[in-house]
Amino acid sequence: MTTLDFIRDIQIYQHKNGYRFSVDALLLATFVDMARVNRIADLCTGSG
Repeated sequence: MTTLDFIRDIQIYQHKNGYRFSVDALLLATFVDMARVNRIADLCTGSG
């Protein structure tokens, strides 16, 4: 079973049980201005 979560303009399907994305990663994704850069690295920001 999955859930559909909405954070701003991002839609994400996640398993209802087990590992789930945290809101921090989603908010960071909406913060980045992709019009100014063409590559992004997300280092050491995992859950746990």
